[in-house]
Amino acid sequence: MDVEKQVDYWRHGARESLRSVPVLADGEFWAEALFWTHLGVEKALKAHVVKVKQAPPPYIHNLPRLAAIAKLDLSPSQAQLCDDLNIYQRIARYPHEKVSEPNAEYARRLVSEAREFIEWLLKRL
Repeated sequence: MDVEKQVDYWRHGARESLRSVPVLADGEFWAEALFWTHLGVEKALKAHVVKVKQAPPPYIHNLPRLAAIAKLDLSPSQAQLCDDLNIYQRIARYPHEKVSEPNAEYARRLVSEAREFIEWLLKRL
């Protein structure tokens, strides 16, 4: 496996996942915006997993677990962000599970914090 190629794949995917977030936010589709935000964080974390493990990342979506596998030392606020975003990965993957629509202020805060977190993660690759 070409580790650098895989890291670049996940790095690019992290940024691409955020492309639809502004459109969803403008339409006040907050749960969906947070799904795509979660996906961006997930892909950035998977880039770290590849770099650390020198192997493909596991087929999981749990952000705190991915951070642990990548041996990242997250701040308490980064760890909390991962916990907060985790619920929104269920929207597309488990449609039978209902996820309540977050309020706009909370969603905007999570999106903003996640964008900063993704950039922090990508700078450390």
